[in-house]
Amino acid sequence: RTLYKKLNELQGDCFDDKYDLGKLNTKVYNEIDKIAEDFMLDDTVELFGQKYDSIIKEIKDRQTSNGNYGLPSKFPTFNKYFQYEKNELVVYRAKRKMGKSCLLMNECIHKLQNNCAVAYLDSEMSDRNFTERALANLSGVPVYKIKNGSYTPSEEQLINEAGSFLKQSKLCHMYDPNWTFDKIYTCCKTLQYKMGLDFLIFDYMKSGEVDSDRQYNSLGNFTNFLKNNISGGLNIPVATACQSNRKGDVADSFKIEQFCSTEIVLRQKTQDEIETDGEDCGNYAATILLNRNGSQMDEDDYIDLLFDGKTTTISEAKKQHEKKELPI
Repeated sequence: RTLYKKLNELQGDCFDDKYDLGKLNTKVYNEIDKIAEDFMLDDTVELFGQKYDSIIKEIKDRQTSNGNYGLPSKFPTFNKYFQYEKNELVVYRAKRKMGKSCLLMNECIHKLQNNCAVAYLDSEMSDRNFTERALANLSGVPVYKIKNGSYTPSEEQLINEAGSFLKQSKLCHMYDPNWTFDKIYTCCKTLQYKMGLDFLIFDYMKSGEVDSDRQYNSLGNFTNFLKNNISGGLNIPVATACQSNRKGDVADSFKIEQFCSTEIVLRQKTQDEIETDGEDCGNYAATILLNRNGSQMDEDDYIDLLFDGKTTTISEAKKQHEKKELPI
């Protein structure tokens, strides 16, 4: 009876021409979920000891024979610090044009190769842009050749094989330069029902606000939304990115750090660092700036990566640099 009454109420909202469609979708999902919770949950409050065994079972059920407890990163050394877990948000930070979207796409493809269902909600790349880069990544054929058609017959075969993989993978890529919280939530909720969503990538958090105070709050609210409403509310791992200024700072960094689970700074190495570390240690560096789910990293330390812009590929370097001890 409660469901019948609520559906009648929602039907009235559907006939209201002034009702925003995104907000209506969110309301429908929330109201139906609330009814389910009201009738499926009882009022008992358990002591910790009563639920301890079920918690331990959940911990053990997450463990795998190869040592994973979440979705592993493409980059092996990252996995020593964190993995992509349900209810957790990983944020990558970098200056403009320094590989944020490329890294997120590399993680996306890695998850697809491990048979995960991935939603890539994009505010940067259209379907065409994303496809060109993904094909380059998978085939090893430079992006410019895919764009202008100057590839050889053997390269074309590699591109076709990459395309076949993408067509068969469980991927949903959606481009919208003006994502709202309602749109994001509705997309994720729908994809949970449609394909059993395993991983969300949002590329990337930014604010359209000109006023610095409003921008400060905007990015913090965005982080809170992705962490608590999406990752926590829908029980899925989420990865996103934000852009830092020329000094490496981010508006509302305090709130971002308050709500995210792990924050990683991605940067290009200096020429001195490349020469000191050696070519086998790559040309990019990633520092785990904040981590609530594992080991901590010193601010001056980093993980060595290799960035290849021609094929939009980021991989872990052949070697990790030797950390130099400071003299006492």
